[in-house]
Amino acid sequence: MKLKKLLSFTAAAVVALTALTGAMTVSADTVDSGTCGDLSWTLDSEGVLTFTGKGKMGSPSNIEDTIPESKKDDYLKTYSYKAHKDAIKEVKIEEGATSIGYCAFNAFPNLETVVIPSTVTEFTFENEDHGYNYAFAECTSLKNLTLTEGMTALGGYAFQGCTSLESVTIPSSITDWYIYTFYGCSSLKNITLSEGLKVIGAAAFAETAVQSLVIPSTIESWNWIKGNNKDLNLSGAYTGLAFANCEKLSSVVFKDGIKRIAYKPFQGCKSLKKVVIPSSVISVCYAFYGCTGLQEAYIEEGAQMEGVPDVSGYGFQSVFEGCTNLKKLEIPAGIVISYTNARWSYGCSSLTDLYVHEKESGWFSAGNDTSKIHCYFDSTTYNKLLKDYDSERLVNIKDEISAYKDTIQSRLNDAKSYDETKYTPESYGVLKALIEKAEKYGDDSNIMSMEQTASDIRAAIKALEKKPDEPVTDPTSEDKSDSTDSSNNTSDSSNNKPTPPAKTEPTTAKAPVQNNNNSITKKPANKVPSTPKVTVTKPAKVKAVKLIAKKKKLNVKWKKVSGATGYEVTYATNNKFTKNKKTVKVKKNKVTLKRLKSKKKYYVKVRAYKKANGSTNYGKWSKVIKKKAK
Repeated sequence: MKLKKLLSFTAAAVVALTALTGAMTVSADTVDSGTCGDLSWTLDSEGVLTFTGKGKMGSPSNIEDTIPESKKDDYLKTYSYKAHKDAIKEVKIEEGATSIGYCAFNAFPNLETVVIPSTVTEFTFENEDHGYNYAFAECTSLKNLTLTEGMTALGGYAFQGCTSLESVTIPSSITDWYIYTFYGCSSLKNITLSEGLKVIGAAAFAETAVQSLVIPSTIESWNWIKGNNKDLNLSGAYTGLAFANCEKLSSVVFKDGIKRIAYKPFQGCKSLKKVVIPSSVISVCYAFYGCTGLQEAYIEEGAQMEGVPDVSGYGFQSVFEGCTNLKKLEIPAGIVISYTNARWSYGCSSLTDLYVHEKESGWFSAGNDTSKIHCYFDSTTYNKLLKDYDSERLVNIKDEISAYKDTIQSRLNDAKSYDETKYTPESYGVLKALIEKAEKYGDDSNIMSMEQTASDIRAAIKALEKKPDEPVTDPTSEDKSDSTDSSNNTSDSSNNKPTPPAKTEPTTAKAPVQNNNNSITKKPANKVPSTPKVTVTKPAKVKAVKLIAKKKKLNVKWKKVSGATGYEVTYATNNKFTKNKKTVKVKKNKVTLKRLKSKKKYYVKVRAYKKANGSTNYGKWSKVIKKKAK
């Protein structure tokens, strides 16, 4: 009996101890559960609301007071998770769910994280004609949003007013994209549009905080897209306005291959100062309408566009209308400027230089009475302009093209005179890319492009950084004892170069001294002092390197090395450091590696260096550490 009692007591003690010490490993308790359409849901004590099952999510009404009394019991049973909305911090919708309900999580004040699976193909609407969904609208605490590659739909106003959301990546699989999806997300700075994406919803990112954009080459439409691919006509105009009134947007890069930029996608983006339209574009209808800060724009050689817009936004109509500060604009041959699209430059009152390469026909109103129009003197365009403008405003573009080609060639010659082996890969890599670009010009006569490239080459030359002096031993090798005998070495140990002889001041020659026996006593020669030996010790090996993963970043920290002047951090996407390798130098024992690829694994190593007597000595590399960026 005593043994049984002892075992019983011991078992009870183990259970109690496990309950106390193992609390962190025990799953959170279920607070409530139910069904919503074809899906089941559970809410745990940590505020995680999880939907499981296959099929459509139900659509709770946004106005519960309008539910008839006869249906209220069913409503509360189906959507009773809404009674806990203040406690919900995370919504996880698992694979199998095919839709997101109308107003399903509207205005959940403490919701921070949302995960939507690849199986979602629909955002349910109250009115199919408008596509309004409001699923997560006004969730002002939402910070983390995962849209999984494979999902195909984004509902209208789905994330409107999520003012804490800072970053979003749009999967390339999205095909049904309705209006105002992220409208008014005032903290949204980082927007990634995946290559392969074909549509951008109308006003999808209007009035956000985005500062720079890369537009994929695969974008085909900027308008409201339904499953039947029809465009929505609002107030008599085909809507676009994708990034309208993004007042901080200062840089837009269009990838080569894109064909259409329409309708008013950047209206009111007053911080946008310069745009380059790729040669692949065939339509820029209303593209930069009302960009009052825009100062320079050019279209690359080879672009072909003409006529007025159809429902897809073809044409050149009003492309720069209302750009009141536009000063320089270049239009290549192949773009027909006619009365039918004459408003393309309407309101460009500051235009000082217009470069026109079309030799056959064209009509335009440009700037003011002092604006210069650069065109061909032997063209129909010139003859027409001569009738309308003072000939002093016309400049022969043929002469300018020749002059700029000479400038480009001169810059190329300068650039090629710099030896790649003497400069850091990062600084010379920029120059090398510009050399390749300039060499491809050939018959390209785009003046603004040549002017910019020539300027960029000059800036890259000024930014060249010489490679640091390398130590005698391979800094990437493992620990090896220094085999140099310092007792017989009078050279600088950092570069193994012989020490030059000491300089002596010239002296006036004197006759040799005669002694009493007429023999000549030789005067002892001046003894040249030996150069003092200089020994520069290498810094110790860096230890205790730690990596902390952030969103597209890695924070790197390590233990300080005594006497180190600074540190060199090298990172790459493979352990041999041959892929996407980059190197940075810092003074402190920490650095943040930025602009990394999300979910990509990076390999990092660090070494210390010490500068003395005009040379740089490197210590041994740390152990290689790897981690994925978030």
